[in-house]
Amino acid sequence: MKYIFMIFPVFAMTNGYLSISLRSLIATMAAGRYTTYTPFDYRAAGPNLLFLVFSIPFFWFLFIISEGEYWANYKKNRARGG
Repeated sequence: MKYIFMIFPVFAMTNGYLSISLRSLIATMAAGRYTTYTPFDYRAAGPNLLFLVFSIPFFWFLFIISEGEYWANYKKNRARGG
């Protein structure tokens, strides 16, 4: 379910915060002994950060496309007098 919900940037960001704050617990459970991960370690918050980095251009593209059509339609309606 985690990877399905990662299409929503808010989930990816908050899940990344949780992973960073619980990184010592994640390291202990994964390695079986006490180890530490850095906050930007792939095993702690890597998938969340990676998804956010690659989703930024996608969402900016969607934003520009939708805003471009909105303003083009707005100008057409203003030119018609409506």
